[in-house]
Parts: sequence; structure tokens; C-alpha cells
Amino acid sequence: MISVAIHWKKLVLCTLVLLLFILTYFRADRKIFTPGLKEVEIRNGNEKFTFAYEVLDILDGANNARMSSAVDPNTRDIIKADTSGLFHIVTTFVPFDNEEIRKNLLINEDQLPTNQELEARMAEVVACLQKNLNHKLIAFVHLLVFRDGAITYLQSLNLKRSHKLIIHKMDETPTMLHELMYASKYLQGKMAIVSHQDNYIGEGWEKVDHNILKREHLMYALTRHIPPSKCPPTLRAANCGENNLYLGSHDTFVFYVNGSLARHKLVEIDVTPNTSGVENVLIWIFKERFKYRVLNPCKVLIVYHMHCVPIREMGRERINVRGKNALVYFTYQLQ
Repeated sequence: MISVAIHWKKLVLCTLVLLLFILTYFRADRKIFTPGLKEVEIRNGNEKFTFAYEVLDILDGANNARMSSAVDPNTRDIIKADTSGLFHIVTTFVPFDNEEIRKNLLINEDQLPTNQELEARMAEVVACLQKNLNHKLIAFVHLLVFRDGAITYLQSLNLKRSHKLIIHKMDETPTMLHELMYASKYLQGKMAIVSHQDNYIGEGWEKVDHNILKREHLMYALTRHIPPSKCPPTLRAANCGENNLYLGSHDTFVFYVNGSLARHKLVEIDVTPNTSGVENVLIWIFKERFKYRVLNPCKVLIVYHMHCVPIREMGRERINVRGKNALVYFTYQLQ
């Protein structure tokens, strides 16, 4: 009888431990990130359309992402290794599992997004990260993050090729200035791509002559393309389509890091990447202050913009004013 009682006590204890694990795994701050292939009806102005998306499984830290190039000598040594012919992407990562962030988001500029719409938008950002990690010409993807929750979320994702992911913890919200200074500090002698988190590299990049960008002090400021899904919001947005007019929109910047970028010459872009017109100010700075020649060969180098779910932040300001503004028209020319 004593043996049976001990057996039942162990069974009850194991059951309680299992229940505790389940409750922890599906805690409230992760409820909008449940894995699987899903569809959601997206509100788009007065219309609606069905959007299919995939949410990655959660592995609870089982991927091989590195932390962080700023403090880890081993990671710094890996970055310094020869990556000739390859590119380093520098971008930010802001997940929507934080209540403070979520309350400042709108869909269609006037409505609060639902949990499923937030999940679908987050899935777009994660899909871009995965596609960039998959690209054979990308050496590493460097993510600048601020919140600890962003790091936990990234390290939990079931990402393929996560050994190419470097997570860089910031003490403040990352800005475009931080992205440029990161490239200047850690990517000397490398080809840098500074891009937004909802963009991924597509076709044509094997045509880039790295020596020309290095030798001629040349930067590419690329306009995006619509993704293969061709959803209504991206079709209507500025892009480098065959019959589209240039509207001044840029999403991705490519340059060879050769010499330090002076921080005091970048103060105007010490704003978050979602700030309207920050790309045009960046182009102006590189042309006027750093004396780069800037081209927009988006007809050759494809960058896809995944923004089918029209969620944006409230109160976006425009900063390409008072003369600090530059435009670079579409071209097929790489030099």
C-alpha cells in the first residue's frame, strides 16, 4: 500500500509540473504568436482581402543566433573573417508582443489592429529575416534591438541558418544613425546593406562588382519591389515596378565600409527607421557630406517589401525638409 501511495504522489507531481510548463509556454504575452499556416481577412481602406501567412514554431532558445558583436570577442573575430563577394545586412527588429508598442499601432491609419492582424504583420517581418538568412550572398544579418523581449523572441524562433544571425543589444531604441555607426564600427572592409526590417534581398545581387563600389566611393539607394503575393497595399505603394513612376521612395542602402563615418555628420538621421523621409536625408548626407556618388539600380538589384498588412505607427513625422533632401531615379546602371 505504501508503494502505491508513493507512485500516485509521483504521478500527481509530474502532472503538476507538466501543467506548469504548458501554462508558462502559452503565457499571455505570447498568445498572438501561435505557430502554423494561417489565413486572415485584412482590412484595407473600404476593402478586405485574404492574407495567408506562416508563424514559426517556438523552440525556446534552440537556435544558434549570436550575442553580440559589441561585447563578444569571438563574434567580432567571426565577423572579421574573409567574406569577399558577400554582403552584411544591418537592420532593426521590433516585435509586437509588447503592450507599449502595440498601443501605438494603427491599421488603415484610423483603426486599432486585431491580435490576428498583429500576428500576420509580425509574420511578415520574421519571413523577411528568414529569407535574408537563406540568401546565398548574405554573410550575416545584424539585428539591432532594444528590448529584452525582442532578444528572447528572436532566440526562440525556429530559424533556419540562424548561425548567420547576430543580435546586437542597444541601450536605447535603435535609429538610422545607430545602424550606420554600427556598420562603420564593426564592418570595416565589408559590403554593408542597411535596410528596413520588412525588406528582403531578391535577385540580381551576383551582378554587383564590390571593387567598383569600393574604388568609386559609390552607394546604391534602392527602391523596393512588390512581393510575389502582390497584395493590394504593396501594389498601391511606391515601388520599382515596370510601369511605375519614381516617387522618391528608398528602402535599402548598399555601400563598401572603408573608413569611419563621422557621427556628427549623421545627426539628422538619429531617428527611428519608420520616420518619413529619413531615407532621402540619408542620401543627401552621403552625397553632400561624405561625397558619395549615389545610384538607384533597382531595375537590376531586387529588394522585396513585405507590407501586405497595412499596420503603421501613429504620429510619423516627415524630416526631409529645409533643403536636406535628395532623390535618385530608377536606373539599370550599376556604375
